[in-house]
Amino acid sequence: MPNNTATYWSVDGESLHTFVRSIQSLGGILKPPPVRGENVTIPYQRGRTWVPKIPDEQVLNLGMWLRGVSDTADAGTTGTTRQNFDENWKNIVRLLWRPGQQFELTKRFYDNGILRSATALAEYAGGLAPEMIGKAAGRFVVDLRLADPFFYDDTVQTFNLVNGDQTINVRGNAPTTHIIATINGARNNTIVRVKSPGDDHQMEFHDNVSSGEVVTIDVKNYAATMDPAAGPNYDAEADVRHTGSPYWLILQPGDNIVNLSSSSGIGAVSLQVRGAWV
Repeated sequence: MPNNTATYWSVDGESLHTFVRSIQSLGGILKPPPVRGENVTIPYQRGRTWVPKIPDEQVLNLGMWLRGVSDTADAGTTGTTRQNFDENWKNIVRLLWRPGQQFELTKRFYDNGILRSATALAEYAGGLAPEMIGKAAGRFVVDLRLADPFFYDDTVQTFNLVNGDQTINVRGNAPTTHIIATINGARNNTIVRVKSPGDDHQMEFHDNVSSGEVVTIDVKNYAATMDPAAGPNYDAEADVRHTGSPYWLILQPGDNIVNLSSSSGIGAVSLQVRGAWV
């Protein structure tokens, strides 16, 4: 189907912005996620003691319209039929109503004049009840729940770290933990420290990585794998230590000062980062 805008949204690669159907209300899908957590009450102390809050899941409300035209319709198409509407409605339900499943929801947007795309995992949460406009067109709202409330950049940024401090610039407008750290041997007790902005914190792989071995650390999913020079891969989460943050690592949008160190060795260390967007 032809898109009716460059900044279209899609579900599993299928556009929601065509001359058949389109999102007409952006107000419910541009808001930041809610936060989870409560300030602490201390007896006989005025008010409460502040504690940091954590972004929670969120529900996006997509207000859409649907026309009874052919799925090849373009800007010049005017005629509608009920048969086409029924067929198009069946297709939109098939696309969005998937009990027990998540699907990829991708949005495209301009960032400093550059068209970017970012993807979240979503599931049906309600709606899909059309309000008819005549016999062959309708409006409806569909609610989509994002268990992880962020969209992650579809383009991976790779940062090859060197010993000492360096500044890396991360895309996005929200902090991200979508980070894959790779340690190539030989290195021993490798530490990646994020000094600023935000809380000064660090992640250490507290073991030796010999020449020919590779460690891959999936920060977002708290997983680590050792790929030895000989033999099968094995889980290595027990060797990951972190201090200063509940996350193994978290990077802020924009400039981050990152420090790399180890007790010995000069094997290559890299971060593959997907920036987070609300």
